[in-house]
Amino acid sequence: PSAIKDDAVNDIMMKAGATTAAGAMCVLAGPAVQSAIAGANLGIVSSVAAAEAGPFTVHFWAPM
Repeated sequence: PSAIKDDAVNDIMMKAGATTAAGAMCVLAGPAVQSAIAGANLGIVSSVAAAEAGPFTVHFWAPM
């Protein structure tokens, strides 16, 4: 039973590490992705991506 618990804890820790790494990559790549979409001339998609309160803002739905 102890080995099963150890395996479960290791599994949770691996998933937590992967989630943290994915989140960090999103934070680091966000500005580059936003610039690429905003500069791609995709019509409304580029306009929304370039907006100050767009989808790349933490709370883009909040009033300004």
